[in-house]
Formats: sequence, structure tokens, C-alpha cells
Amino acid sequence: RQIRRALRLDPDLHEARIYLGHLLYDRGDWEGSLREFERVPPQEHWDALAVWRIIELKRALWQMEDGDARLRPWEARLKELEDLQDPLDRLLAEVEAGVGADDARPVVDPSQLELFNRHGAEDTSVHHVRMSDGHLFVGTWHEIVRQMRDHAGFSHETIGHYMRRLAERWHEQSGAEIPFNDPESFLRAAIRARMLKLEDN
Repeated sequence: RQIRRALRLDPDLHEARIYLGHLLYDRGDWEGSLREFERVPPQEHWDALAVWRIIELKRALWQMEDGDARLRPWEARLKELEDLQDPLDRLLAEVEAGVGADDARPVVDPSQLELFNRHGAEDTSVHHVRMSDGHLFVGTWHEIVRQMRDHAGFSHETIGHYMRRLAERWHEQSGAEIPFNDPESFLRAAIRARMLKLEDN
């Protein structure tokens, strides 16, 4: 309510409007979410997730296909934001996504594993996980989730966002409760729920 009041006073509060778009999206109000997101011009969008959601919603609600001219400004903006994203910013975003979660564990950048191994917090074993489409991912738990995210075309998302979105989708499909606070718990629960298959020897 306060956000809407602020936007009535100043319609150009882009950050507030994007925040409202995310709130509506999370509530399942897809049309309302898209309406708010689109009221911010592409070049004023600095939130890659919001731009990705615009593209996703246009495809879902308006049955737009890849290559549709109406998607091009948003796809171009998403590419610009991805190119601007700094690896350190991504790591910080992933850590922040885990703050406050129950039994939260740090989401670790593989390039920084040696810093965490001193405390024994990270499993660096190599695992083999196969998706239902037959694709096999090999690496540590964190690396496998990152590979899954990139393979699915969501490299603009943080690991935390990707795990949460996939856990919600699996819950809708099967009713399985998949934790998304860290890659190991996420993958092990998905394997137990038979959403994924562990093929370690």
C-alpha cells in the first residue's frame, strides 16, 4: 500500500515500481507484475531478474516466440546487465540470498574453496547427477547447481534464486519439499524426491 502511494506521488520511482513488480510476481499476479515491470523503460532496469521475468511473462502470457521483435529490447537489456555483472557482485548476492535462511550455510564460490576448507564447511567431493532429461552434471554440489542453472539458460540468476525457483517448481509438480538454502541440501533432497538421480560409483 505504501509503495503504491509513493508511486502515485512520483510515478518515476523506478526501483519502487520494480520492487512492486516482484511482490506481485511472488503472489502469482502475473499480469499485474508484468504491467508494473513494463512501466519502467528497458534502459532504466538494473535488476537482471526483473528483466528476465518480463521476458518470461511475455512468453507465457502473450505466447511470444523467440525472435519476436517485442522481446528484443528486453533481451538486449538482459544481455547488457549480464555483461556488466561482476563475479564478486554475484558471489555477494548469493551469500546475501542465504542470509536468514534456516540452517543457512554459505554458498561458496569454487575459486574460494580453499578458504572454507580450513573449517571443513564445504564438501569438495566430485558427484555425478543426472536430470530427468538425461543430462549429466559432474562436479561439487555447488558446481553442479551452477552447471544446471547455466544449462537451463538462467546464468543471470544467482545460485540462490535459481535453487528457490526450481524448488518451487518441483513442489508444484510433485509436492516435494526441497530446501534451497545450500546446494548440497538442495541436491540431496531432489535426489531423494527422485527429481534428480545420483550416479556416483
